[in-house]
Amino acid sequence: SPGRTVVIFASIHTGYIPFTLQQCPGGLALELGEPYDRLPGARADASGVAKVSILVPAYANNVNVHLQAVEASTCRTSNVLMEKF
Repeated sequence: SPGRTVVIFASIHTGYIPFTLQQCPGGLALELGEPYDRLPGARADASGVAKVSILVPAYANNVNVHLQAVEASTCRTSNVLMEKF
């Protein structure tokens, strides 16, 4: 959503990770497996697009990484995207 903060999570595995947030009484779930990393948050622009730039470590070269965004203020998660770096 425009102006909202989005946090992106990354993992080399898919799975199911439930978690709770105070503002989301029903909880949320990531469709990622453990271990996972939380990337820096970003504010979505007027079009609702949030961008994050990170350095990808050398060991992740040619590895499928699954990414999922969470917008906690609206209790929404994105679809899982897979990217090969």
